[in-house]
Amino acid sequence: AGPVKAGLYLQVAAVGKAEADVVSKVLRSKGFAVNIAPVGDDKTFRVLVGPLERDNLGKTRGELTGLGFSPFPRTI
Repeated sequence: AGPVKAGLYLQVAAVGKAEADVVSKVLRSKGFAVNIAPVGDDKTFRVLVGPLERDNLGKTRGELTGLGFSPFPRTI
């Protein structure tokens, strides 16, 4: 995977690589566009849903919250 495209995302996790892979697989299976981005130490990876249009942010955030995540907006 290449670098994450600039835009508005919802971050759902910042975890180790193996856990990031599992979380992204689950989210993709539910139809979300998911990106994994290293934080900088190559041990922690952000799981990002998006990029999103600002108009879809609330709806997507509600769907992710319903799945048990606590997403927050992040602009890349």
